[in-house]
Amino acid sequence: MKKLLMFLFAIAFTSVSLGQTYLSESFEGTWSGTPAAPSGWSIIHTAPTGGSSGTSPMYWVKNTWNGSAWSPTGNGTPTTPTGAQSGSAVAWFNDYNAKATQKDQITTGLVDLTISTNPRITFYLAINASSSVTIKVRGSNNGGSTWADIQTITKPGVAWTKIVVPITATYKVANAKFGIEVTSTWGSYDVWLDNVKIEETPLPLTGIKTIKASGGDYSSFTAAINALSDGVGLGGVTFNVDAGFVSTENCPAITVNATSANPVIFQKSGVGANPIIKSGVGTSSSDAIVTLKGCDYVTFDGIDLQENSANTTTTQQAEYGFYVLNNGATDGAQNNTIKNSKITLNRTNTSTKAIYQYYGTTPTNQATGCNNYNKYYNLTIENTYNAIYLNGYASATYPDLGTEVGIISGGTTTIGGSSANDIGNGSSSVYGIYAYYQSGLKVFNTEIRNIGATTNVYGIYLSSCIGTTNLYNNKIHDLKNTSTSSTSPIYGIYAASLAGTTPIVNIYNNLVYNITSSYTGAVTATRVLNGIYLSNSTASQNFNLYFNSVKIDGSNSLNVSSTCFQSTGTTTGGILTMNNNIFANLTAPQTGVAKHYAWVSPSATLIGPTGSTADYNNLYSNGA
Repeated sequence: MKKLLMFLFAIAFTSVSLGQTYLSESFEGTWSGTPAAPSGWSIIHTAPTGGSSGTSPMYWVKNTWNGSAWSPTGNGTPTTPTGAQSGSAVAWFNDYNAKATQKDQITTGLVDLTISTNPRITFYLAINASSSVTIKVRGSNNGGSTWADIQTITKPGVAWTKIVVPITATYKVANAKFGIEVTSTWGSYDVWLDNVKIEETPLPLTGIKTIKASGGDYSSFTAAINALSDGVGLGGVTFNVDAGFVSTENCPAITVNATSANPVIFQKSGVGANPIIKSGVGTSSSDAIVTLKGCDYVTFDGIDLQENSANTTTTQQAEYGFYVLNNGATDGAQNNTIKNSKITLNRTNTSTKAIYQYYGTTPTNQATGCNNYNKYYNLTIENTYNAIYLNGYASATYPDLGTEVGIISGGTTTIGGSSANDIGNGSSSVYGIYAYYQSGLKVFNTEIRNIGATTNVYGIYLSSCIGTTNLYNNKIHDLKNTSTSSTSPIYGIYAASLAGTTPIVNIYNNLVYNITSSYTGAVTATRVLNGIYLSNSTASQNFNLYFNSVKIDGSNSLNVSSTCFQSTGTTTGGILTMNNNIFANLTAPQTGVAKHYAWVSPSATLIGPTGSTADYNNLYSNGA
């Protein structure tokens, strides 16, 4: 009986501690005292040891959002969150005006953690990631007599981000205190703090959760993403999002390290239109609607992203739809999937990219630190300056591995809307798909159309490709240089591989047509219209082209030269294998320097370096 009673007591004790909240502060109440602080809290100020500019003391103060602006407004850089994380009030530190090296700590009252099992402190933080201030969580186990650092906080960015800090056994006492300390640098970005809690660590998320306007587990993607900070349990977690659900928000970064057995899935649920995440009000030149930062095995299925028409300036607008990047030198974003999604931004913002895969930090480990094995399927991309931009780290040692763009399950991927110049339409180079330092890349069954600019235009651009690259079953058409004075080239496919790594580029079953220029200047020998263009100057490269069909008709662009296919390599370049291709240049014949070719070779007598072959190709030119 005694053992049974002890067992029941243990269960009861665990039930009490699990889910327990020991402190909660939202900063909505009255601040009082000198310096002012929330009820039961205090401010600890340490005078600066240097610096001649700025104000000291500069304390944490209450700041309130009135629906359109903060009060007090602060000074300097206007990189601020839009609204509180919840409610209307936050704690705010004005580092822009604070004298450098001063320390200001907003401090809890006494917290009794004697019955705690696995406590933690959580809070929401917003601060520009470029800020030079230092933010620390600190603790005292003797009522504030002495303090020690618990953790230095990585600055997350301007979107509200949930920070989770474990509390060690040192602080499981009756008179613990905790503080959030800022060390000022003067003139840097302000610090915004909301919803501080000390609580038991909840169990990891598992099973089926819902995101819907009301009656669900979460009413926003932000809330669901923040819940992932508790980790993912056995079997993973699936967020079912109501069909037709529309939410306006720039989501916090997803950083969860899920697994193939325990994945994270955001998916449309029910019949009707895809759920839409509309961009919130941006505050910088690198805002993203959804950020996958160092996360693994996260899927977005049937979730659309859309710029908010109310965002009228480039600062307010989202630069990226899905932003996929590493979270440190050894924590790449890997094995993530984006599918069945429509992404619509605003191409007047020339920084926009519908999907941007990028190294945020220089990787030091290829297997763990690069953005590997991410898949992009069944996409519709419209009204953006660049569509899919895959930018690996510029090193043959640390490329991104195994990226795929294409289709699954009978779907379609279309880059570019139905109107001319839907992608780009500005004065900067524009790319349907840009791929740099990618290894094992596949681009397949993708339609790329209606891309324009007054300078270089690329349907698919490959540079510094490593390993084996496969481009197949793609349809690329309606690419145009819209300038009447520019002879900048247009390429259906541009491919250059990386020297010294024995790369292979396979280009097969692609269709390229309707590449045009608006140029009306003096007749030029510059080949502006290019179907497939190979930058082939190194012997280690190998290009294999099979069953491609390229049609060039520059009859309305007679002042420029054109070619269906061109390889720039000398006789010492990489080997070409060219079989069963159709290259037809239908441009009307003319006199003068403008020439129109089916095939341009680096030699008058050779198609390429020794070992190159060409069989069963059909070539047509309407005349020089």
